[in-house]
Amino acid sequence: MNQNSAKTQKVSRIVLWIVRIVQAVLILSVVMSIVMWILPSGSFMPRIDKRGDYLSTVLMNSVTAAIVFAALCAISGLLQSLKSNSTPFTKENVQRLKMISVLLIVIEPVQMIFGSIANALRPLTANGEKVMSVTSMGGMVIVLGLIVFCLSLVFEHGVELQKQSDETL
Repeated sequence: MNQNSAKTQKVSRIVLWIVRIVQAVLILSVVMSIVMWILPSGSFMPRIDKRGDYLSTVLMNSVTAAIVFAALCAISGLLQSLKSNSTPFTKENVQRLKMISVLLIVIEPVQMIFGSIANALRPLTANGEKVMSVTSMGGMVIVLGLIVFCLSLVFEHGVELQKQSDETL
């Protein structure tokens, strides 16, 4: 095993632990939001205002968290592959990268759709006005998804080069 492979495996192992911690935090945050919605106010949790759009906010955040969790699962599979295989250029890794890119690209449109639904369902204030909310990351996650898709194409080319190299030997 050369020095680059050893370094890749070591970094992959560390990042894999970080990804698993983030996955656990995501699951915990969604579960706690749902528990806080179900339990009566002031039980053992801090008081929260459940009127208005709390349920739609929990639902939107849960869907977004599910998409991010799915992307993290694909990233976890990629990191495990990097940790155990001699080459990162496999068809499975190309598929994982494409899945990650699709999930990243989908996050913002899903947030905008749920935000529009929440705005439509949001009740009027005491003044008879409707408070609108917009959640967007300015297209950064979409651009990140496109970058990951380009990386998947590079990995796809690497798979072909790896196959040619293996046939030559």
